[in-house]
Amino acid sequence: KLTSQVALVLEVFKSNIIGITGSKGKSTTTSLIYQILKEQGKSTYLLGNIGIPIFDYIDQFKEDDYLVIEMAALQLQYVKHSPHISILLNLYEEHLDFFGNMKDYYDAKLNIFKYQDENDYAIYNCDNFKSLPISN
Repeated sequence: KLTSQVALVLEVFKSNIIGITGSKGKSTTTSLIYQILKEQGKSTYLLGNIGIPIFDYIDQFKEDDYLVIEMAALQLQYVKHSPHISILLNLYEEHLDFFGNMKDYYDAKLNIFKYQDENDYAIYNCDNFKSLPISN
């Protein structure tokens, strides 16, 4: 079974997670959201592909904590859950050495939304997606 720290934490803490992905700007946006929540007095963790492994803090998470997680395509490729709040910044041709083609790369990124329901939030710029080969 293939999985990742992101996939495992999504199974348990979905409602606490703000997930950010995109080809460009993930670290900046993730850091900015984290800082905004911290300044509002919210208990918040900055996690994921930004350099802080999720499992370094997993035993400290509480029910009302916010987990702001930068999510790379490789981490999203096999997820079976989506964050409560999912943000997809943009999609550009990247990581073709691993994914082989743009469609597979885009599909991995779009998994951030794939398992959301009517109680979740999906944030994206539709102008960035008009001509993409997307199946989700």
